[in-house]
Amino acid sequence: MDLKSRNHIDNLGRHGATVLTAGGERKLNGAFYDEIVRFCEKYRINCIGYEIRIPETDEKLMIAIWRNGHADSGSEKHIREIMEQL
Repeated sequence: MDLKSRNHIDNLGRHGATVLTAGGERKLNGAFYDEIVRFCEKYRINCIGYEIRIPETDEKLMIAIWRNGHADSGSEKHIREIMEQL
């Protein structure tokens, strides 16, 4: 786990961030982060990206979580550029 990334996830969650997954919308929090890191480790996936929503923000945002626990969030364009470099 990356403590800086975990704090970032927790901060987004405190601001009401939610994640859009194939199974529906979920609260972005430490439990979600831990689940995704374990999933990436289990299936040897380098990184997974999700669209996120933050209340009172119209910008299209994403979060990327890496197998090593690193997480980045930002504009959809920024996150897709990072993920394309993998």
